[in-house]
Amino acid sequence: MMGKKKGKEFINDPDKLAEGFLHSYIYDPKPAGFKLRGVHYTLQFYQGCFYLWDNGRYFKVSSSEMKVWAKRYLHDINESPDVEQIRITSHLINNIMLCISGMEGVDIPARRNLNSWHDGREDYFQTISFSNGILLFGHYDDPPELIPHTPKY
Repeated sequence: MMGKKKGKEFINDPDKLAEGFLHSYIYDPKPAGFKLRGVHYTLQFYQGCFYLWDNGRYFKVSSSEMKVWAKRYLHDINESPDVEQIRITSHLINNIMLCISGMEGVDIPARRNLNSWHDGREDYFQTISFSNGILLFGHYDDPPELIPHTPKY
């Protein structure tokens, strides 16, 4: 048995803890309602490495730093007086990292090329990245368009 049940869920369920951890990395959350499916995160996992969106670009985050962030997150939960304490172990942290890396919206399939859009628009547009945004060149009649940087790219 993995832990004590609270309602229908285990307190130390790594999937639920990973979802909670990712709440801090949601890009443009919808204020009218919250959903986990189809969300874009500023934290991505690509070919065995984590990347964090910050200030217009992605930075590589080491696995040891990710584990420290997860440990801090668990300590923050334990500091809450109305929540049952979680026994923090390296096994639990590793399982949380595995769950985060495989979450929809975080995991980027290895077959996808770098510098590509999730919707494949690079097949229809040429792009040039500038410090103030991304310039999209469409077809012959389409005027170029400068769009702001986004973690969706």
